[in-house]
Amino acid sequence: GIRVMGVMGPLGPPPQSSCTYGALRYERWALWGCPIGSDPRVLLPVALSCRCARCPIATSDCTVQGLGPAFCGAPGGFGGE
Repeated sequence: GIRVMGVMGPLGPPPQSSCTYGALRYERWALWGCPIGSDPRVLLPVALSCRCARCPIATSDCTVQGLGPAFCGAPGGFGGE
């Protein structure tokens, strides 16, 4: 569903689940097809685990449709097989 940022109810912010990486490491990869003389190496973050919790609307943009909590353990998802 759509996440609405900054909406407060009488009991505080509505519960909005979000998932993000819990831990990560950086890996160096080489890109193919780069021009001669350029550096084809890039440093990319790789998620090692997933963390799902209430979306912190005070510090995050919760307005876009995210992957949702089901993605965390899904095949191919963070932490999935």
